[in-house]
Amino acid sequence: MVMKKISCRVTFFHKKLYPIIFLCALFYVMTMLVFGVRGNPIFAIYFTPIIIIALWSIMKSKELKVLDEVYDDGDSLLLRNSGKEIRVNLGDIKHIRYGTKRSRRPTVIMNFRQDTELGTEVRFWPAGEDLLSWDENNDIEELIGRIYQANAKYREIQLEDIPALFEVRIATWENSNGAEELESLGYTYNVVKQMLKHTHQGWLCEIENRVVGFAIGNRKTGEMWVIAVLREYEGNGIGKRLLTMVEDSLWARGWLEIWLTTDPNEKVRAVGFFRHLGWEDWKMDGNRFMQKKQSDGMTTAKT
Repeated sequence: MVMKKISCRVTFFHKKLYPIIFLCALFYVMTMLVFGVRGNPIFAIYFTPIIIIALWSIMKSKELKVLDEVYDDGDSLLLRNSGKEIRVNLGDIKHIRYGTKRSRRPTVIMNFRQDTELGTEVRFWPAGEDLLSWDENNDIEELIGRIYQANAKYREIQLEDIPALFEVRIATWENSNGAEELESLGYTYNVVKQMLKHTHQGWLCEIENRVVGFAIGNRKTGEMWVIAVLREYEGNGIGKRLLTMVEDSLWARGWLEIWLTTDPNEKVRAVGFFRHLGWEDWKMDGNRFMQKKQSDGMTTAKT
């Protein structure tokens, strides 16, 4: 990947030139208030300092605290500010926020796991978020996904993970069932425990020691049984990787065709998700049955 500048091209203007213009304009206004034809010295003396302090505080927090330049170098970011330059690996970025809705000039805020020469928190304006364009920057959304992946840990599900699986499953967007409803369907902690002991196998994803998604398959029937990813982590490749891990485990068991059931409603996002990853409609019988065929002809015996 060629290093790409992802920070706003007019940051220099806002940080270096805008304060000068601001102070000159403010000096002019003060002069008019004191010496103008309708000048009011009393107003200038008492209220102008308050206005200056308030406006300068706002400008310092929004205009002067952003980084000069940010470059995306694949597995790391190159950050420059006030003559300082550091390189930060994506895995060392603890959290990233991108305000796109409430701010006229959206800001990216990143927190690091350890202190750096630029501190533990930095912010910058994305490329495209300038005087000529207020469109949302897709490069930042893609970067957020890579940061999540760099921080994500994938491992096989253990029995002690079952409570966390239920929490994720209940919270899953567009496909949520409360604990009571799950129990009415026969899915209790003990039932899932027995499944994982004897017939099912799955993997989960953790970010900052929090389970954010999981997927489980039935190695005895070839069914991709369940997949769930918390809404705030969707769109970052987590679901795709978890699904692939279950698929690979079923292929390794010798299944040449694997299957799943999902909502019959075409508008449910899960349907498009599975189709995008190669699953095809099989039949409709209350639920939508989908299947996927092994392409390499693996014939390992089922166990």
